Amino acid sequence: LPDSLSGASSLAEIFAFRNRFTTLPSCLAKLDQMIVLQFAANRIASIDDHAFQRLTTLATLQLACNRLTSLPTSIGACTSLQTLCLYGNQLDTLPSALRKCVNLRELSVGSNRLSRAEPAAFDVFKSLTQLVELTLDDNALLEAPAQLSYCTALRQLRLNCNGLSSFPVSLLRHLTGLVVLSLQCNRIKSLK
Repeated sequence: LPDSLSGASSLAEIFAFRNRFTTLPSCLAKLDQMIVLQFAANRIASIDDHAFQRLTTLATLQLACNRLTSLPTSIGACTSLQTLCLYGNQLDTLPSALRKCVNLRELSVGSNRLSRAEPAAFDVFKSLTQLVELTLDDNALLEAPAQLSYCTALRQLRLNCNGLSSFPVSLLRHLTGLVVLSLQCNRIKSLK
């Protein structure tokens, strides 16, 4: 996308699915009226540190099926973000800056490389109390993150295809609105 696009100050939605982008265009950082960014199924391996700094109105960010190993801390500036799809990347942790995205309702981070190796890796969930849908399918999780107990608005929780050997029933006491709990293709022998 050309830098001259940054002059299109009223531009609110960009759909760039299935292209060959290797990074998000730098001109996006200047489009402060952006509501939807859809760059799924590209070849994005990195994102500039300041890419999201002015995107405070961004509600939907779709970056599924790329090559991301991390997100910049400027993601925390997206305080209006409601839907974040990072499915099918190479993330091994969730950025702590996501804590600032307190309006997030849908988060999909399936098919990444998340694990419980880092004790505080899932502390971000302590701030994401408005989450309604969470997909953690196909990662390297050996247990359900205890921090999910803070996500009291959850209605759908998907932990399919991980390495779970049990599921803490005590977690369900906090997730009283949960309608869908999907634990398929794990190694679960008991609910504790």
